[in-house]
Amino acid sequence: MGAGGKVLACPMCMKNVGGMKKADLLEGVVVGGSTVTWPALFAENTTVLNY
Repeated sequence: MGAGGKVLACPMCMKNVGGMKKADLLEGVVVGGSTVTWPALFAENTTVLNY
C-alpha cells in the first residue's frame, strides 16, 4: 500500500470466516463491494491475490 497498491477485503469473508469488522482492518484496507471490487479486478495491470 505504501507504494500505491490497493488492498480490498471481502466483506462476506470478514463476517463469516474471520468475524471481523471494518475497525479490525489495517489503515488503508478497503472493504470490497460491487462498486469497488469489480472495477479493481478488471483494471489494467492488476494483480489479484486470493487465498
